[in-house]
Amino acid sequence: MIQLQGRDRLILNYLKRVGWSLPSYISYHYFDNNNRATANRLKKLEQINLIQSTTIKDLRFTLLNKETIFTLFSGLSLRTKIYRLHDSVIDLVSNDLSYNTDKRLLIHQLMLSFTFKSYSSLLNIKDYLTEEEKKKFFKINNFYSSYDDSEPDLIIDLGSSKIAIEIERKARRGLGKYNSAYNDRIDKLLNQNNYVIYIMENINDLKSMVNNSEGLRRVGFCSIYDLNVILRKGYDKTGLVNFIKVD
Repeated sequence: MIQLQGRDRLILNYLKRVGWSLPSYISYHYFDNNNRATANRLKKLEQINLIQSTTIKDLRFTLLNKETIFTLFSGLSLRTKIYRLHDSVIDLVSNDLSYNTDKRLLIHQLMLSFTFKSYSSLLNIKDYLTEEEKKKFFKINNFYSSYDDSEPDLIIDLGSSKIAIEIERKARRGLGKYNSAYNDRIDKLLNQNNYVIYIMENINDLKSMVNNSEGLRRVGFCSIYDLNVILRKGYDKTGLVNFIKVD
């Protein structure tokens, strides 16, 4: 039995928050990009059943966009592992974590981690809050309703302002002239956050989102393939840093 180190607890807490993660994200946040040290530690944590994994090879690539495969897995071996908390740990900590660790959401969660890593290199991030954490926060403080669908996938805390991040892979709810679902949701997000960014996987959906949006200055849309380019209806495209200075 290995003795848990402080960094191990950080890794476990990170996986608790994000659900699934590639070793490269863990390496970036906790090992100063030392991939060998990361791999050795993750191997030990897996051996004692604190975490478990699948591999890139096990994913159903036929259901994924080629651009998404390239963006998330470029340069990685098909044997590269993707980690989450072990089932026994999830049962011990909270059954609510099953949402983040559901394999059907693996790509969604990796896109979220990819976004957070990318934005961490561009912004001075103080902290972040995942969707599940925010639900629990509001539930504890009596502000949460199970019928409320206004929680974003991620909140990035910059200290002086907060950014709500939404990952929309298929834009299933649509954003048309006669569909106010997104606009109502955006209004709720803006009430609690300074900025809202919708990150799209499908380029056609991205164009539709921008064209049918209300053109609010603090609501931006971008592609997962180019996270630093923010689009808004009626405005020129801008970079992320400039977008959060629109006020």
